[in-house]
Amino acid sequence: MLKRIIKILLFVSVFILFIPSYNKYKLDKKIDDVIISKSNNITSLYEGYIYIPKFNYKNLIKKGDKALDENLVSMHKLSDPIGGSNIILSGHNNKYVFHKLYNLVVGDEIIISDFNIDKRYIVNEIKKVSIDDSYIFNIDGLKLITCTNNNQVRLVVICIEK
Repeated sequence: MLKRIIKILLFVSVFILFIPSYNKYKLDKKIDDVIISKSNNITSLYEGYIYIPKFNYKNLIKKGDKALDENLVSMHKLSDPIGGSNIILSGHNNKYVFHKLYNLVVGDEIIISDFNIDKRYIVNEIKKVSIDDSYIFNIDGLKLITCTNNNQVRLVVICIEK
C-alpha cells in the first residue's frame, strides 16, 4: 500500500512540475515562430514584440485587453510601437509576462519591434503609482506597467529612446 501511495505522489509531483514548464515552452515557441515567420497573415495579428536582453525575455504585443488573457503584452489603443513618442504597454505580473520587471534597473535596455524596425530604449525610472495617477500616461517614452500585490498600486518602468 505504501509503495502505491509513493507512486501516486511521485506521479502527481512530476505532473505538477511538468505542466507549467510545458506551457511556458509552448508560449515561447509561439512567440519565436511569429517573430521568425514575418508572414503578413501571422504578424498582422500582433503590433510587434518586446525583447528585454537582460532576461532573454520576448513576448508579442497586441492591442486590447484580450492580450492579457493570452499572456501577451497589451498595447494601449493610442500607442504605436515604432512611430509614436508615447508607448504604453501593460501585462500581468506572472511568469509569462511582466514578473521580471521588478528586477530591472536604471540603464537596462528594452527593444520594441514592429517586426521590421527595432527601437531601443533605456530604463530611465522605476516607480510605483496609484491606479488613479493618470499623469503617467502623458509622459513621452515607453512605459511598461504591471500590477503589484496591492491592487491599488501599479509598477511603472519609464524608458527613454536610446
